[in-house]
Amino acid sequence: MVKLISKNETTTVKKGSSSNDTYPAAGFNWASKLTAQYVQSATCKKSGSTYQIKIVLKDETNPQRGKGGYGTCMSVIDKAGAQEMVPLTITSITMKYHNGYITATVDINTGRITAAELSASCKMENMETSIGTINADIQSTETFTNFQW
Repeated sequence: MVKLISKNETTTVKKGSSSNDTYPAAGFNWASKLTAQYVQSATCKKSGSTYQIKIVLKDETNPQRGKGGYGTCMSVIDKAGAQEMVPLTITSITMKYHNGYITATVDINTGRITAAELSASCKMENMETSIGTINADIQSTETFTNFQW
């Protein structure tokens, strides 16, 4: 088992700038299309002048960009993405996403997000390569702060 841990990232998008390539599902002009069928639990708590929201995602195998649970609320790694990370030819792979969550801070007065965190773990299993089978773990957390409206 290979342990791959991606670095944690913090991103700031300036007022008037496009967030299509950064937040939260890179490459789309929408923030999320997550539906209840992919949610394990959700909470919303008032804290001073903000709401603190946490959504925990159900486990998912082989999510696709722009579809399903993980793929509609954050950037996911598919076979092509795994190929970019591994300098070997990958012929097949199973991506098992788990421990995913989204947290958001929402200003009560404006209803706008002021901060968000998206996190997921992924087991890359049965990765068939030119030198044999590899298994790897990935943990990714992206923090978005200083939203400017």
